[in-house]
Amino acid sequence: SIFSDCRQGYSGANQALALKRCCPSGKCNNNNTNNNGTMFTHPDEQCLDGYSGALCLVCATNYVKQGTTCLECSGGAIFLNAFLSMIGFAVAVFLLLLVIFLLAPSRKSADTGSGIFGQIKIILSFMQILAAMPGVFDNVPWPLPFVNFTFSLNFVNLDFLSVFMKSSCSLSVPFLDQFVLHMVLPVLLMFSVLLAHVCSRCCLKANKDKLKRGSELKYQLLLLGVLFLYPGLATSIFSVFRCKDIDGIDGRVLVADFSIRCDEPTHNLYLVVAGAFLGLYILGIPLFMFLMLWRNRKHLHAKEEDKEVTKEHLAVKARYGGLYLQYEPKYWWFEMVVILQKMIMTGAMCVVAQGSSVQLLIAIMVMLMYMLLVLKTAPFEADSEDWTAFVACVALTLTTIGGFALIMDNPTTRTYESAVLAVILIGINVFCIAIEILIVVFVDCGLGERCQRRCRGGGGDEKTGKNSKVLPVTVEKQNRIDAAADRAWE
Repeated sequence: SIFSDCRQGYSGANQALALKRCCPSGKCNNNNTNNNGTMFTHPDEQCLDGYSGALCLVCATNYVKQGTTCLECSGGAIFLNAFLSMIGFAVAVFLLLLVIFLLAPSRKSADTGSGIFGQIKIILSFMQILAAMPGVFDNVPWPLPFVNFTFSLNFVNLDFLSVFMKSSCSLSVPFLDQFVLHMVLPVLLMFSVLLAHVCSRCCLKANKDKLKRGSELKYQLLLLGVLFLYPGLATSIFSVFRCKDIDGIDGRVLVADFSIRCDEPTHNLYLVVAGAFLGLYILGIPLFMFLMLWRNRKHLHAKEEDKEVTKEHLAVKARYGGLYLQYEPKYWWFEMVVILQKMIMTGAMCVVAQGSSVQLLIAIMVMLMYMLLVLKTAPFEADSEDWTAFVACVALTLTTIGGFALIMDNPTTRTYESAVLAVILIGINVFCIAIEILIVVFVDCGLGERCQRRCRGGGGDEKTGKNSKVLPVTVEKQNRIDAAADRAWE
């Protein structure tokens, strides 16, 4: 029989992968040609051992997919094993949170670390978008070292399954099974937080201060969990809607799993499920956050001397402070903009002009618009956080421009050396992370200020050689000095 040569589906995308998996030596007749048809009895005969299906990207029986490679696994992946591993992960989270609730830090200690928490959120958002790039823009021939570098950052999206898959091939379940597990994960983690909080209250009945602090900590942990999970949820949900036409194959296939035909009953069922979770998670989470802040907007930034609202302000600050405290009062809503940007870059871009240069061009425009918004508004309370956000925007924009250059390059005669571009892309993002850490250490942690004071105090007086001392000036004395200065000018 004559079947379509699987190499045809790779035209302009990834010729190296096509040559590796399609018609390896001894697999096809006319192996050195790239004709539209090749003689063999079954289309899978053109594939490398372990691969089958469309474009030879589907793993054969008793093989599982890990990353972009199919590895031999006797018995294949088992959904129950993957689900039990997720239950074990939730139990480990429960035990950790129980210890945190029992040893809950005081409010004073928590307020001390609130500044660093804002910086952590900015760095976390940057790493989440960066980790999602190779998967979202999968038609870009990213250099392999860069892909491996971003893969190491997947922990920021709580993509624990990708880590567990390395330990046992039976956990490497297909994409749709991974999608189901990912949708269940937020419920399990929320249950772990609430159960740990209830158990801690039973152990701390006599300690009212810790009980109150535990209630505040519950909301903060739930918020932190949402920030960790949101980008990964967006990527998984939008990937269900992401289908592709392949030359020589009737109908479209799911990009995340080429064994799934789109618009067929199985895929249509998951489309309904993905649509429901799109409303519940992707739209519901930012909408809920906005409504909570809007409802309590009068108590977000209460003044200390206003005794009537101090109690309400402290309650709102303890519950939702992580959403707005790092922003200036007039930009209390900016966290929703950050979440929207993450949703677009890690999820929505999956289905926008997928596989084309237009997709990268739109992503560049989104990043430029967000960067200009950060520069124009400077929404963060601390200048250091404005700088951190700007540096992250620059790094992500340059990385997206690099992807645009790669997808526009000629696949036969490459203009850009893969190794050189890998060093540049990794260097840009490592430099960004280093700058952000330095800002946190030297500015937010006060190391830079302490170094300056030490240099000024340790230098001493140049004439006498003695250390100079700064005497305190009271407000009353300062007023007398100012009055004497005014009279002198008169």
